Amino acid sequence: MRGASIAVAVVLLAQAACGPPDRLDTESQVDGYVARGDLRSACAGLNSRTDHVRIHTATRLGEYPQDPAASACLAEAAYDAEAGTWDEAVVKALDGSRHDGVAKALATALGDARITDRDVLAKAMGRLIAPSGFDALAALAKDPAQPEALRASAAAGLQSATAHGDLAASLLSDDPSVAVRQGAAAALAGRSDAAARDALIHAATKDPEAVVRKAAVDAMGEEPPAEQAKALCDLMLSDPDPGVRAAAILAFRATKSQARAVCLAKVVKQGDDDGSVREAVLEALKGSPTPASADVLCAQIGPWLRRYGKDKNVYEIPGADIVTAQNFRDFERSYECVVGAQKQGKFSCYARNYLAHWVNDLGGKATPPHCPGMALVPRER
Repeated sequence: MRGASIAVAVVLLAQAACGPPDRLDTESQVDGYVARGDLRSACAGLNSRTDHVRIHTATRLGEYPQDPAASACLAEAAYDAEAGTWDEAVVKALDGSRHDGVAKALATALGDARITDRDVLAKAMGRLIAPSGFDALAALAKDPAQPEALRASAAAGLQSATAHGDLAASLLSDDPSVAVRQGAAAALAGRSDAAARDALIHAATKDPEAVVRKAAVDAMGEEPPAEQAKALCDLMLSDPDPGVRAAAILAFRATKSQARAVCLAKVVKQGDDDGSVREAVLEALKGSPTPASADVLCAQIGPWLRRYGKDKNVYEIPGADIVTAQNFRDFERSYECVVGAQKQGKFSCYARNYLAHWVNDLGGKATPPHCPGMALVPRER
C-alpha cells in the first residue's frame, strides 16, 4: 500500500511542476488531476484521440455540475460550434448529469443545420437532467416546422422533464404525427399525475395507430393504477393488433392482484389466434404468484391443447406449451394437472404425445404415440 501511495504522490508532483496540459491520453492522468481538484487540467482528457479516455474524462467531470471549469470544457467538447459537430461519446457519458451549460451548448447544436443526426442528439439531450435542455426539447417537439424524426425524439426526451408533462400529454392526445405521439407516450412513462394517466388511457384505447396504442401501454409500466389496469384488461381481449394485446398482457406479468390475474384467465379461456399473444399470457401467468394464475393454468391444459395442439409437435407451435408454464408456476400440482387433462381425451396425436412425455417426466408411466412427421425425439425443453 505504501508503494502505491508513493507512486500516486510522484504523479501528482510531476503534474504540479507543469502548466495545464494540452491533452491527456490515459485515465490515470485524468484521475490524478481530479484527485488534486484541478478540474481545469483534467479537462485535457477530453482532447484525447481515444474514445474511452474522453468518456472517462466526461464521466469524472460530470460528477461536478457546479464547477464552472468542468461545465465550460464539457460544453466545448460536447459541441464544436466551429466545426458543426457534436461528440456523441462525451454526451452519452453525461447521462443523468445536471450540467446546464452542456445542455445550453447542445440546444444551440440542435439548431445547427450542419448536424445531420439531430434526432439522435435530441435523444441524448433528453438523458441529461438540465432545465435548458428540456426547454429546448419542448420547443422543438411542438414546432410543426421541424422534421418529424427530430420532433419525435424531442418529445421522447421529455421523460424526466417534470415541468413539461402537460406538453407531452397534449402531444400524445392531439399531434397529427404518429411518430411524435409515440415519443410523447414514452415521455409519460413513470408519471402518476392525472393528466399523464388520462392521456395514456385515451391513447391506448382510442388512437387509430397500433404503434401509438402499444407505446401508451408500454408507458403504463407493470402493475399500473386501477384506471389503467381496467383499460388493459379490455385491450388484451379486444384490441385488433396482436402487439397491443401482448403488451397489455405483459403489463400484468408477475401481478400479485387476484383481480388482474382473473383478466389473464379470461384471455386463456377466450383463446387467441396469434402465437405471440398466447406466449405473452403464459409468460404472465407463470410469473404471477396469485392462486388464480395457478388454477387457470392447471384447469386449461386440456382445452388449450385441444385448441392449439392439433397438427404438429406442441413445442413447435407458438404459445401452445401450457404445461411448461404450469410446471414453472406450481410444480407440486403438475402431475395432478397433467393426468387430469390426459383423462379428458379428445386430443390429437401430437397433444397425446406431449402429455405422455410430461407424465413420464413427472414420475408416472405413459406411452407417447409416434405421430406423422414427428422425430423420434420430438422435443427440446
